[in-house]
Amino acid sequence: MACQVTRSFANRACLDALGRQLQPSRDTGELTAQMQRLWQDLLQGVISDLIESMPRRISACIAARGGFTTY
Repeated sequence: MACQVTRSFANRACLDALGRQLQPSRDTGELTAQMQRLWQDLLQGVISDLIESMPRRISACIAARGGFTTY
């Protein structure tokens, strides 16, 4: 369980870091271009970890009946 919680915090930290890299956008096209550049720069391992954690996240959400989870 500790590994899942630790990984969850690492995922959140990664996404928070991405958000801090975004510059204020004038329109949605500019924001979309920024997001695409940031996603292209992500390491494949980070993306794989996020995808692989989805079944556990969904199971936790179902078990909590939509309430609070550790994710």
